[in-house]
Amino acid sequence: MKRVIQCLFFSVLFIAAGPVYATPPREINLDFDLEKGVLSIEMLHVSHDRNGHYIRKVVILRNGKEIKSIHNRQQVDPSHFLLEVSMEAVVGDTIEIKALCAGGGSKTAQMKVEEKEEKMEQGSREIEKDLLQLKSETSEYEYP
Repeated sequence: MKRVIQCLFFSVLFIAAGPVYATPPREINLDFDLEKGVLSIEMLHVSHDRNGHYIRKVVILRNGKEIKSIHNRQQVDPSHFLLEVSMEAVVGDTIEIKALCAGGGSKTAQMKVEEKEEKMEQGSREIEKDLLQLKSETSEYEYP
């Protein structure tokens, strides 16, 4: 009887501990090249067992409709997962990615397709904003 209780205890312990190792990607970065029709996906996903803990499935949606589902069997790099996918999209389309980990867990990211100039202008505005913030922080600093 004692042996049965021990086996039951360890079985429950291993089942409960399994999801601890299942981590979805920490971050998903998306970029769409309108000229080439290529979606670049970079997922930050740390894996110590690239054959057992990896991004097993990537689902791609355009404007809410699934257009591709990509299945993987391993993760080549232990820290991130890169994927380039040929697809059609036009300015204004919304692209959504859902990444599922082999051990459980998922993460979703989305982007709106924009022309390069719009992205550059937006990036320039963000840089200007950061510079102004940095300038105001350094102007408040009293030098010894």
